[in-house]
Amino acid sequence: MPATQATAPGIPQTNGINLLPQPVSIALPAFDATQISYETNYIQTVLAASEAAKASAAENCASYAAQASLYGSQVDFAASTYSAATSYNASTYGSDRQLQGAMYSADTDAQSRAGVAQIDAIAQVQVAGIDAAARVAAAGIDISTRIAEAETDANARVAAAQVEAQASLGAAQIDYDAKVFTASANKDAQVFSAQQDFGARTYAADQSLAAATTEANASLAVAQTHEQAESARQTERITYAEDKYGALWPVVQQFLLDNGIDTPGLADATGHQAPFPYVSLAGVLTERQIQQQVNSALARNDSRTQAAILNAQTELAGRGFSSNSPLLQAMTTGYLGQNLRANCDAETQIRVQAAQANADQILKATQLAVNATQAQQGVLIDSEKNKITRQVGLMGALAQLVGGLS
Repeated sequence: MPATQATAPGIPQTNGINLLPQPVSIALPAFDATQISYETNYIQTVLAASEAAKASAAENCASYAAQASLYGSQVDFAASTYSAATSYNASTYGSDRQLQGAMYSADTDAQSRAGVAQIDAIAQVQVAGIDAAARVAAAGIDISTRIAEAETDANARVAAAQVEAQASLGAAQIDYDAKVFTASANKDAQVFSAQQDFGARTYAADQSLAAATTEANASLAVAQTHEQAESARQTERITYAEDKYGALWPVVQQFLLDNGIDTPGLADATGHQAPFPYVSLAGVLTERQIQQQVNSALARNDSRTQAAILNAQTELAGRGFSSNSPLLQAMTTGYLGQNLRANCDAETQIRVQAAQANADQILKATQLAVNATQAQQGVLIDSEKNKITRQVGLMGALAQLVGGLS
């Protein structure tokens, strides 16, 4: 048996016989995609004339249905083609593997196995082609059916939209006419009512004005007569009272001069008022006393510091350190720093306490002076009240006397 040769990977050949099946031509039915676009545009144009919301919904439904049908047909065709190609590749691959196995196992059996594989591959390819053709034909019929349904539905929606639009337009026109008539009638009624009310109000106002004018004139005449008579009477009383007052006032004035109206006991024999009580506004401590306390505190701190330095010098000398030892100098510097800090704190505290004490004393003295002044002023005010009360009483008695004389 001659050796098996392969012209390309995956395409085995035996004894010059090509085992690759011939391609099967599949005639797809003609399909014009512009027809769907024309129908969609026609539906959009018709639905745009009716109500916007319903027309847009119908247009979208028709467009989406057509696109869904076209896309489903394309998907079905692609799936069928891919299935046929996959089946073909699987069959070819299986045939190749079987053929190679047969060639390696027995050369005598190679032709028969290759023939069987070729027949089987051809049969599978033919079956796949028939299935693809069937699927394409079914897809074409389904597309035609869906297009017809879309056209019918679009026509029905357009007719319904036109009828509904006409009905809505008629109802709107009738409602508009009714509202215009009602508004006109209401306006005429309100204008007539307003005119009648204006006439009635004008007449009533004129009558009320005439009556009020007559009454006011009569009241004015009566008031003028009464006031003239009262004015003459009061003039006579005032003239009589002035004559009596001129004769009586010198007697009253002399009485007031003889008795006096000052508060007794408030002034001395010379007529001067009693002096205010003296209140000192000085502080508790003077500046000299404060400085004495500061100096005393500083002296105590300095004495304490010198004693601490002397004690440290004595202890260090007992331990063998000289008076010029750096340790002693460091301790001396520390003691002096503490002393300086203690002096500053003591002086600040003493001066603050002294200032606080002086401020408290001045505040208390000021309050005492204010209270004394207020008490003295209260006495003077009470005296003036008594004086005014006596004067008012005398003037009241004089007025009663003059009134009785009139």
